[in-house]
Amino acid sequence: MKRIVVLPLVFLLLHIFAQAQTFTLTTDINPNGNANPQNITSFKSKMYFSADDGIHGAELWVSDGTASGTQMVKDILPGSSGSSPSGFTEYNGNLYFSASFGPGFELWVTDGTSGGTQLLKKISNGSYGSNPKEFTLYNGKLYFSANDNTHGDNLWVTDGTSAGTQMVKDINNGNGSFPSGFIVYNAKLYFCATDADHGYELWESDGTTAGTVLVSDIAPGPNGSTPSGFFIFNNKLYFSFLDGTGPTKLGYYDVSGTGVHLAPMHDAATNVDGFSVSNQIVFNNKLYFQASDYTHGNEFWMMDPVIGVSQLLKEIMVGPNGSNPANFTLFNGKLYFSADGGNGNELWETDGTAGGTQLVKDINPGTGGSNPQNFILYNDLLYFIADDGNNGPQLWQTDGTSGNGKMLQPVIAPISGPLANTDKFVPYNGSLYFGAEYNSNGNELWEFRTHTSGVHNVLPIENNLSIFPNPVTGNAITVFSDRLKSGSWQISLLNMNGKVLLTQQCSDLGSLSINLPGSISNGIYILQMTSAENDVYQKLLIQR
Repeated sequence: MKRIVVLPLVFLLLHIFAQAQTFTLTTDINPNGNANPQNITSFKSKMYFSADDGIHGAELWVSDGTASGTQMVKDILPGSSGSSPSGFTEYNGNLYFSASFGPGFELWVTDGTSGGTQLLKKISNGSYGSNPKEFTLYNGKLYFSANDNTHGDNLWVTDGTSAGTQMVKDINNGNGSFPSGFIVYNAKLYFCATDADHGYELWESDGTTAGTVLVSDIAPGPNGSTPSGFFIFNNKLYFSFLDGTGPTKLGYYDVSGTGVHLAPMHDAATNVDGFSVSNQIVFNNKLYFQASDYTHGNEFWMMDPVIGVSQLLKEIMVGPNGSNPANFTLFNGKLYFSADGGNGNELWETDGTAGGTQLVKDINPGTGGSNPQNFILYNDLLYFIADDGNNGPQLWQTDGTSGNGKMLQPVIAPISGPLANTDKFVPYNGSLYFGAEYNSNGNELWEFRTHTSGVHNVLPIENNLSIFPNPVTGNAITVFSDRLKSGSWQISLLNMNGKVLLTQQCSDLGSLSINLPGSISNGIYILQMTSAENDVYQKLLIQR
């Protein structure tokens, strides 16, 4: 009988150990304030980002995940203002971005070194900068929108050289065509742009001046149809547009057909007006997206390519306000997203059917909502930012089961809402990196990782660690280990669900005394000893 009890226990312990987690401050970039790491991008086996050390302003930084390997690449704009680099895009073995070096924002390039970080070309002949943006790779070159201060905002291209950086076409005769929404479809570049005769309409380019042309004058006249929200599905280019006869509609361009068409709706979708589309994702060979109409508001829609029509999948929030579904992410054979079903914006899931579309967890009970966002898959779990109403935006995880959601915090005392300014999570070298304000250091670059044998050395249970007394009959225990004699360690007490009940720090000691709160009830617990390199575990039985 004893053997039957022990084996399941060991299995459970091993499962808990495989999911041990740590938060690590990479380095305090700005000792006197917030570094605000932004736009973290993996490039050449390192991370590049914008950060402010409190002296140079927001500049280009690089990190290999260690304190010694985290440093400023180049002080592009000397002084405290900073160059505020953004739009990092890898092309032809280098990283291209927009940065300010005094006369406004221009196109820069880096090979990852200080000497290899330079202004590619000063496009603007004025003092305001060309503000390059919407970098898009197409046909072996990098396309973007820029303003040379003569022709206004237009379509530009670079082959990585200054001479090869040039305007593709002056679409609007010196008044700026303001191209946006670049997307590659059917071996051409499509976008929205304006000219004096047609207003904002659908354009295409093959990269040449002659091959940059108006696709269709969808709404004749100077106002245009203002196409937006481009996405490709079932070999067609879809977008929202105005045809001049009413509110926004959903249409598509089929290069093999006869131009632009109105996307058909299912018969059940009556009174669909003001139809704008966003947050598109393909799941189980169907298209799921957020769409707005005057009857249902922003709701959850689906397009089946077999029948070729769009239909409301589920009215999550009944009425014209809508549930505003967003942040669609594929995980564990389902589609996860945020939506408001009447209890605030919370975590939802769907298997692609109306009946299988349901709330996963009401993280912030009531109508306030936890606003889950920044979803990312990591080590077979779904991680995201959410606010439970008490701790502000924090890191959460779920395995996808109903009602499952766990807030994760570092052992260092967290402040309220440490992830309020986090722009994204970046997987790198087996960890997740992001900007967070977990302690008095301010908003800095943090690492989160789950410890597995391949990443973090997990030592055997009951080895190298002794506890006295065990079983525990009082409130005090002493932990002994030769490993405690050197280095910094964290001692944590976990229950059988893996929840951390208390933590204590230890440095260069052979033993450590710990007082157990009287609120901890009798039962079996796990004492975990963690360093930067190792995890050691021991079972602890409390019988008071």
